Amino acid sequence: MSKYQIFTDFDGTIALNDVGDSLFEKFAKSTWIEAVQEWKQGKITSKDCIIRECAVTKVTQNQLEIFSDEQKID
Repeated sequence: MSKYQIFTDFDGTIALNDVGDSLFEKFAKSTWIEAVQEWKQGKITSKDCIIRECAVTKVTQNQLEIFSDEQKID
């Protein structure tokens, strides 16, 4: 049995902020916001939204690890 437990949260459920939004705000081109707006308007699916957000995001593994370590949980 593993000694570690992994929790994932991208919408503020266990984290104090919306980790997904924070990630895209920090590492993505501003066009990620257009995808979210289209998703909120029902023009695209959740899957299409995340694909578009990820497509405009540039982050190294090291940057992602540092970013992850900085996230505060409730």
